[in-house]
Amino acid sequence: MVRKIFLLFFCTFSAVCLSAQQQEIEVRGRVVDDNGEPAIGAAILLEGADNVGVITDVDGNFSLKAPQGGQLIISYLGYKLVEVPVQHI
Repeated sequence: MVRKIFLLFFCTFSAVCLSAQQQEIEVRGRVVDDNGEPAIGAAILLEGADNVGVITDVDGNFSLKAPQGGQLIISYLGYKLVEVPVQHI
């Protein structure tokens, strides 16, 4: 049975920059399971980008630059895949 991963996605947007006329923002978040435990080593990928992605640290935290309006794909072994839109708040 595939379990659902809960994503505490604290979007702290900073370091706004222009890159190839597309606004990129720094996205920071924390991935946890349904018990609130950090998802260590969860993969965070930018949809449509071949080489843009990171993994979470021992506390479930991550940070990466992504274009506003893009889509992040969060995956973790044994859990359902989660897609989250990149939005500037």
